[in-house]
Amino acid sequence: MNYLIIILISFSYISAESITIYATQSASYRASGSGLSGCCTLNSIGYTNSNTLSASSCIWWSQYGQCERRTSYPIWSFNFIELPSNAIPVSAQFKAEATYDEWNDSYMAISSQIGEISTQMGSYLVSGGDWSIDGQVWTWWNTGLSINQVLPVSEVGLGIESGQLNIAVHEYLGTIINSGLNAPRLVIEYELLEYECSEMNEFECSDGGDCEWVEDIEYGDCSNYSNGSTCDANENCYWDLCYGGSYGSWSHCCRGGTYQIDNSYCMEIEDLECSEMNQLQCFQDSSCEWISDIEIASCGSLTGSDCELALGCDWECWSDPTGYIPGCTYSCTGGTYELNNSYCQEVSFLPGDANGDGSLNISDIVLIVDLILSSDYDQNSDINQDGMLNISDIIEIINNILT
Repeated sequence: MNYLIIILISFSYISAESITIYATQSASYRASGSGLSGCCTLNSIGYTNSNTLSASSCIWWSQYGQCERRTSYPIWSFNFIELPSNAIPVSAQFKAEATYDEWNDSYMAISSQIGEISTQMGSYLVSGGDWSIDGQVWTWWNTGLSINQVLPVSEVGLGIESGQLNIAVHEYLGTIINSGLNAPRLVIEYELLEYECSEMNEFECSDGGDCEWVEDIEYGDCSNYSNGSTCDANENCYWDLCYGGSYGSWSHCCRGGTYQIDNSYCMEIEDLECSEMNQLQCFQDSSCEWISDIEIASCGSLTGSDCELALGCDWECWSDPTGYIPGCTYSCTGGTYELNNSYCQEVSFLPGDANGDGSLNISDIVLIVDLILSSDYDQNSDINQDGMLNISDIIEIINNILT
């Protein structure tokens, strides 16, 4: 069993979610070898990711020098890659399905060690791990084969923090299905912790509807460091012996070339008033409209920097060709220029609101369909303000209603 399956289920009525996580690795911590120790002493890892895993206590027939059954503890390891980083566990369970065996005096232990399943991990789990429980009745003849053990949230939290949770079980004799949807699994119910935009990483920020990721990359050069301690403190640079420019002239310098410093961050998206928007922002907001206000003005009315900023005007020095007036006099030349006083304002009507009741609803759709069928046009009904009424307006109104 070398796969991971994640199932997400929403529980809107308790404002929580549940995730089912299958093991990424499994094995048996067992006795192997010859003689009594090879029968009853745990010393090896075997049956890695097999379709079934068995738990058993050893039976050694001393009078015959034979081992009837070796000691074994199944172990499973789970990771939490798919668990949201802001998830707060509320409850946790270990679930599995047994074959026709008795699990009526069962042992379980968990740990948060990381890495491959090993004899060291197995020994720690058999000795009690981070948490253990004994004498559990999981299955019995004719009472079903489902194994369900509630786990302490605090100990599961340690596994979430380390990135791995390991579980070992034991019984006098029992076998667990280790493949398919009935394979051993963790079922964790959790709630999501609300983050401020400033606390989010790039992935979380992109999923936050009210947040946006701001790229802020700064560039530096290792050669700007003048001493070894500051140079070596930057992982991109190193302090080295450098040629000084002439024979026998050597000194130390910081090598490594240029490097990047990522100062990017997540910030809350501002809700701008229409009057604060530029032209693009105004066009993207259906509640705002862009008012074009272009005025033609004379360059001669401008001075200095205002003249230089005006397209079509030049700040020039005029000198008397007769030489009668010494020096020169600056003035703004070029004729006329456009003075852009355009602005964004709140629309006086709600685009798509065909009946003028101040909201978008099914009544507006009915009226707009009638307008389309009769080839009539109404600006208030034109939600995308493209000068036409068609199916695009209907689709956009439906999307607005659904959201």
